[in-house]
Amino acid sequence: MAKSLAPEEICAGDYVAVLHAVYQYPALIWCDDDALTARDEIIRLKLVPEDSGEPLLVKSVCLPFVLVEDSSGRSLPLDVRRSQLAKLDPAYAKAARGSKKSKRRKHKSRSIR
Repeated sequence: MAKSLAPEEICAGDYVAVLHAVYQYPALIWCDDDALTARDEIIRLKLVPEDSGEPLLVKSVCLPFVLVEDSSGRSLPLDVRRSQLAKLDPAYAKAARGSKKSKRRKHKSRSIR
């Protein structure tokens, strides 16, 4: 089972996945009715991203930022104030990353023909 991580628990070499992302919007975007929310209030939404669960390899940590590498080798910066991360079992993460890489190789070889 994936374990939700506190920011200080994240270490280089860990496999993590984004559980949810937090988006913030000013209340005035949502509603013109001041009785419901103050216009200067911030509305926070927790959403599950489409790629939630994708194993990411932590390359470096400088809180609140975490540099991760996705299965294609692309480096991505994450802000842990906006993303809740979970630690993945290394065996699961390696298997999931490997299966994604093999699918990409098959797709590339088909497009070359």
